[in-house]
Amino acid sequence: MALGTNQRRDYALAASRRLAETPLSEELQSSTYGALKLVAAEAAAGAGDLTTSDDLLEQATRGAEQLGSTLHRTVWFGIPEVAITGMAIALQLGRFDEAIRLSGGVNIPKEASVDLRVRYYLTTAYAYSRKGEDFAAAIALLEAERACPEDIRFDWMAHRTLQKLARRDHHLIRRDLAHLLAHAGLM
Repeated sequence: MALGTNQRRDYALAASRRLAETPLSEELQSSTYGALKLVAAEAAAGAGDLTTSDDLLEQATRGAEQLGSTLHRTVWFGIPEVAITGMAIALQLGRFDEAIRLSGGVNIPKEASVDLRVRYYLTTAYAYSRKGEDFAAAIALLEAERACPEDIRFDWMAHRTLQKLARRDHHLIRRDLAHLLAHAGLM
């Protein structure tokens, strides 16, 4: 059974409180704590609790800034993850311009995980497709495919974006779109 948004938020916050009592390295504890704050922030936004969502996102941002750009972590958490969660929250709230603005400030390091790169590109593609900016959406989808072709085939956000682009059928991206649709099994 899937958890509701209030349950997700409460679970993530309870886990972060328990984490404070667990003997972990400082970096692992900070990364895990920050990642849980992001889950709780997204869930709070989904539950309509925007004040809590904003507070949790701000706390996660401060934590990510303190951690710096170290990429050798067991739990991936840092400035890019905070920004991508901010984009996801903005999309959830229908704030497409804000999601696009946030995407422009994200710096994904070359050594970042494939998952992080794909989440960034798919979230960016979805945001651009919602604004009707087909070229930007197609470029982001092609980057996601380059990073991990399986996500184009199986990710719901990739499918939604591709379907939206296919309905608009812009002639200048038709060839790339046909390639992506075929790869996703949507053609």
